[in-house]
Amino acid sequence: MLLVPMVALAQAEYPKAEVFGGYSYFRADPDEMNLHGWNASVTANLTEWFGVEGDFAGHYGSPSIYGFEIPYVDIDVKSHTFMVGPKLTYRSGSIAPFAHFLIGAARASTGAYGYSLSDTALAAAMGGGIDINLSESVAIRAIQGITS
Repeated sequence: MLLVPMVALAQAEYPKAEVFGGYSYFRADPDEMNLHGWNASVTANLTEWFGVEGDFAGHYGSPSIYGFEIPYVDIDVKSHTFMVGPKLTYRSGSIAPFAHFLIGAARASTGAYGYSLSDTALAAAMGGGIDINLSESVAIRAIQGITS
């Protein structure tokens, strides 16, 4: 879930472009890995309800056991995603629920004691959320969820 502002760059009947930035939480493994990071996106709205979105995210952390760091183990995990896809938005007054389907690449890397591994793979995500307009150029993303 992301809980920070989204800014509309141009305002006509609908924003021609939107920029979003916020905190992101990624549950990589139900018992052992919680990654914290950032999420950013740029959307070019082609119509009032259809846009093309570019989404970028980075998550960072270390493995743990039941929420506790593993002593004497210094492992760093990094994950970055670069995705693009359609975004559908229903604009009704100050509320704008949206849905998107994104596809692109994910790059994960880990390192410990001077050794490192990394891999890049196909990434896909779908989800949606709700933006609440505060003014013509600023909105708050009340909720966003993505399934990868």
